[in-house]
Amino acid sequence: MTKVTTFDFIDNANKQIILQFFRDHPQKRFTTQELSKELEMPKSSLSRALNELDNMGILDSEKEGKKKYYSMDTGMEQRMNTIFDDLQDARHHAMERRKRELEKKLEEEE
Repeated sequence: MTKVTTFDFIDNANKQIILQFFRDHPQKRFTTQELSKELEMPKSSLSRALNELDNMGILDSEKEGKKKYYSMDTGMEQRMNTIFDDLQDARHHAMERRKRELEKKLEEEE
């Protein structure tokens, strides 16, 4: 299992969407087909992201017959809260920085 950092999710919207979904449904498990329908995401993109999250140890997977179920690893729930808080802070700081840049540009044009 690799060490998970906030930066593993910044540029991957699919992972962010999947993790937010599991964060909202922490005690449930879902198949790829169920997740594809719920998240309105193509199965190919979803499968790739699910496999990466499973390999990182964030999600658990369990095969029953032909179906593979995914769920949030119980030990990762708190870590995911921290990662989402970090992502929200990063977005806020980026927006504030962009706002200051635009204000400065407007002042220079006057």
